[in-house]
Amino acid sequence: LRGLDLIRVYGRGDAELAQVTEAADTIRDRSLKVLRIAFLSSAVLEFFASVSVAIVAMYFGFTYLGMIDLRGVPFSL
Repeated sequence: LRGLDLIRVYGRGDAELAQVTEAADTIRDRSLKVLRIAFLSSAVLEFFASVSVAIVAMYFGFTYLGMIDLRGVPFSL
């Protein structure tokens, strides 16, 4: 705002407006790219969390119904 009078005197208003518009568009594009990556990664993490909860729920449900019993199976590597 301090240089607004000088911009008007030298007739650079349109050029400065174009530069501000270009800078705002660049910031918008970069922000959208970051947000796209953030939402994609959170969706992937939420998907795997949901699948993990479903697997644990199925294990406990089938064990409670007596359909599977993995407690007596020894683990060997």
